[in-house]
Amino acid sequence: MAARSILLIVATLLLTSICYAHGPHENGKPDTAAQVVGEENQIEIVEVNPTDISGEKHPGVLEYLGRFHSAVVHFPIAWLILMVMVDFGTFIIGKSGWNKLGFAILIVTVASFVPALVTGFVTSGPVSPGSEIYSLMIMHRNLNLSVVILCTLAFAIRAVYRNKIAGTGKWVYLGMIFSSAIMIAISSHLGGMMVHGVDFFKF
Repeated sequence: MAARSILLIVATLLLTSICYAHGPHENGKPDTAAQVVGEENQIEIVEVNPTDISGEKHPGVLEYLGRFHSAVVHFPIAWLILMVMVDFGTFIIGKSGWNKLGFAILIVTVASFVPALVTGFVTSGPVSPGSEIYSLMIMHRNLNLSVVILCTLAFAIRAVYRNKIAGTGKWVYLGMIFSSAIMIAISSHLGGMMVHGVDFFKF
């Protein structure tokens, strides 16, 4: 008797759930299945442009080139930091044997600025003057140009005097290198703010 009562209750629940599933909802609207059946004969024709399938405009060669800026920009930073350490050892501590190494690093440092500058100018083209990062970009650009000029002048001094930099010339040269390192550190911070947001790393 108890088993029959349980079966009756289960059957009642199943029938109720089936009726609810195939009947109208509380808001009086037919369910999704009913909508599909009712609309199965309606065909909507949509014209699709094959060039717009991805939904995005494909970047050009210059835009692709500019995207390498965040990669190549780290090379002059690293070379300049190494330049500072080698020059400190050469001219401050007195490691005269490091002189040729320092000159070679300076050559590579100046050369590494070329791809960084090219990609930087390309990627800065689409930045609107009214955007939030425009002022940061201008400071970033001007600092980097100053670094390039100072390092190029330092290279000219090393190329002319080679291992004979002494006295005032030595301090002028070191002033250019150390000033370049300070400016590129500030410029790197500005670049990080442009990429990660102005509040990413505040002093």
